[in-house]
Amino acid sequence: MACVYEPLHPCLDRLKESHWFIHQMEEHYHFADRFRYSLNAYLRSLKEVRRILQQGMQNVDGFKNWFSTTVRP
Repeated sequence: MACVYEPLHPCLDRLKESHWFIHQMEEHYHFADRFRYSLNAYLRSLKEVRRILQQGMQNVDGFKNWFSTTVRP
């Protein structure tokens, strides 16, 4: 039997990645280039969460209607 959360696993993985980049930003706060690279990677990974969520959940009944009325671009 498949896990009901299976479509969310890639999304959760990307959120964990975003969390890791936050810690990189904290660690490199006083080094402008390293901080900027970590910030850029954080923003990029966080931006991808929405796309991954949409792709993973597109075949779940009612998701498209819920997502289109709840989330605005």
